[in-house]
Amino acid sequence: MSSTSGDLRLYRRHGDDCDKRHLGRDFTRCSCVVWMEATVNGRRHRLSLNTRDWKLASKRSSKKLAELVGGDGVTSKKITEAVNLFLLSKADVRPGTRRNIQRVMNNFTGYCMVNEWDRLDEIPMDAVDRFRQTRSVSASTWSKELAILRDFFSHGQARGWCKSNPAKVTKSPRVRYAEKKPYTIEEITAILQACDRLPDSYSRARASAAIFIMVCTGLAIVDVVSLRRDAVRGGAISTTRCKTGQPVHLLLADMGAHGEMMMAALLTLPRPRNRAGEPVESEFFFQTGGGSQRAAVRDLTRTLDRVYQLSGVKGAHNHRFRHTLAIGLFEKGATAEEVSSALGNSPTVVRKHYSAWTDKRQERLSSLLQAYHSGTNLAQSEKTPVSASEIKRSNGGRHGIRTHDPRVANAVLSQLS
Repeated sequence: MSSTSGDLRLYRRHGDDCDKRHLGRDFTRCSCVVWMEATVNGRRHRLSLNTRDWKLASKRSSKKLAELVGGDGVTSKKITEAVNLFLLSKADVRPGTRRNIQRVMNNFTGYCMVNEWDRLDEIPMDAVDRFRQTRSVSASTWSKELAILRDFFSHGQARGWCKSNPAKVTKSPRVRYAEKKPYTIEEITAILQACDRLPDSYSRARASAAIFIMVCTGLAIVDVVSLRRDAVRGGAISTTRCKTGQPVHLLLADMGAHGEMMMAALLTLPRPRNRAGEPVESEFFFQTGGGSQRAAVRDLTRTLDRVYQLSGVKGAHNHRFRHTLAIGLFEKGATAEEVSSALGNSPTVVRKHYSAWTDKRQERLSSLLQAYHSGTNLAQSEKTPVSASEIKRSNGGRHGIRTHDPRVANAVLSQLS
């Protein structure tokens, strides 16, 4: 039977692999982890004692009960309440980022409910590690989810809702970023020609204008959709990145013939249409402004995906135009700070994602290696000829056998003969 002392109760929490889990918590003659349940000041606490040894669990439970009764500066909150307050603190983030945070917290809250963790102080230190096993996502996705969970527990820890941050003890995954492959001139030409194969003139004009903007400026698709008409004036494009909030200011004259073609595409671009198919006066080039930005991005992305399919370019997608501009600037000798100004990113992000794939970087590395090795003399000062007897002695005899065991030598000689 489970052990009970006053308001303290010990029991084994049966795992899925325990063949006695159907007998309930009262069955303790198994090797499942021992938990404690205690009621302090009218509030119930359920904590893992992180051991399968019943005697050690009894010692740990007494210490934990003393901490609960004596107080440790922690005023634990219900997990659902803590999540709601955490989301309120993220009111100023972008809607897409908020949706990602909401999704991660919903999944983690559901996991806590399954494990019957009601408050933050009931969550054991290995909870995030175990939660990872339930997430069939890539290493890149999990690294982002882990960052959100760390932020959540840090938020609660700073406010005295929990003593520790279980997400910090979870090791971050090693993420391997895919190679950033730029478009070739032939591929961009094929994509532009595929725009003319769309069924209606409205879609053809929107697709070609959007592609010209991405080719010339490297803006992401969400920035293209959010581009205002007053952002293109005075011979320049001046806008702000939706993701980073960084300003982007590019002169059309610096783009040469490509800039002229982009301006021609924008000048002939029809007004955006509403759901009824009617043109609407809008301050934007690619959206009416009456709907959500997410819906406008989705609509333009569908059109461009059809263009990529018609072009026959393998691996074509919107963000490759951004890679093309970044790597092209590096190949012309631009620094990370200059490329970050053009893309509206930080120099750190630019170095991480783009500089490793540039020819100029490899050329610079090759010149440094050549300079190093040309200045290092590893040749011997004198070349003394080596006699045949010394070679034979150093190699262990005529057949190169080096052993003091005659039986081994004879066995090897028999195979060589």
